[in-house]
Amino acid sequence: MIESVQRFFEAHPESVRQARKFASTTLAGWDLAERVDDIRLCVSEPATNARAP
Repeated sequence: MIESVQRFFEAHPESVRQARKFASTTLAGWDLAERVDDIRLCVSEPATNARAP
C-alpha cells in the first residue's frame, strides 16, 4: 500500500514549479517515475490556475 502524502502551496507563481517538483519527488519515492510526465502535467494545470493575480 502506498502512503498518502500531501503538501499545500501558496498561491504564487513559484508554487507551480514547487508543486511539479513535489509530484516528481513523491512519484520517484514510490517507484512510479514512469508516470512523472503525466502527473506533472495534471499538477501544472490546476496549480497554474490557482495562482494569485
